[in-house]
Amino acid sequence: MTLEIDEDPSFQRKEWIAQRFGIGVMALLVLAAVLGFTGRGGPFSHGEVDDPSRTLRVEYERFVRRGAPNTVTLHLRSVKPGSRSFWLSAEYLRKVDVESVEPDPEVSVAEGDRYVYTIRTNGSEATVTVRTRPTSAGWIDVDVGMVDGPSVHFRQTSLF
Repeated sequence: MTLEIDEDPSFQRKEWIAQRFGIGVMALLVLAAVLGFTGRGGPFSHGEVDDPSRTLRVEYERFVRRGAPNTVTLHLRSVKPGSRSFWLSAEYLRKVDVESVEPDPEVSVAEGDRYVYTIRTNGSEATVTVRTRPTSAGWIDVDVGMVDGPSVHFRQTSLF
């Protein structure tokens, strides 16, 4: 007794190649997520930049998702306590929605191509947390600085 089964070895080989290609693509996507290239954690996701005088240090996520919460942390140093003023570039603020700045600024004002925030501090170092939500996908150039002080530049990649 023989079964009548149509065989197409050429088609079968092409199907196997397509399956292996699909498995490879899925494995690469999982690896990218584990390493942090898709946003929200992973060893390559976290970035840090500081100015040469170490007066300003910024911690940020290199890869963020459009519409997802994001945090940028600023560490501002000064020789004396009191008010500190820092700024964020208007270009950056056009591409994100600022949800909160902690501690609450005493004053926030638009000044040309940047927004200036003034906070009161008790010590020589202040930590400011800026919570945002990216509104567009693509590269986001970020400029942050202290008024009459140093500034830093970094880039975030906003994913869909």
